[in-house]
Amino acid sequence: MLGEIFGSKSEEEQMPEVIEVYEVQPKENWKWISVSEHGGIRLSDNESYSYLRDFVNSEKYHIHVMKMLYDARKKEKFYHIWFEEKETEK
Repeated sequence: MLGEIFGSKSEEEQMPEVIEVYEVQPKENWKWISVSEHGGIRLSDNESYSYLRDFVNSEKYHIHVMKMLYDARKKEKFYHIWFEEKETEK
């Protein structure tokens, strides 16, 4: 799973040290946002910028898991958030 997030670098390079993690298997429709302690933001895809804006400004997304990781290469902690759009009542 983390290999997909961090690209195609070697296994050792792409695995940050896990500080805290909640076991969850992300579903196909879930998006993710990573925010570093220095303010850097990474998103699952180009569309995620609009998701990020909506995520911050509304309650339309359900957070499934938020984990804190440590990237040994960059020497910084970051938060990784898995979320999906909430079902709307019909």
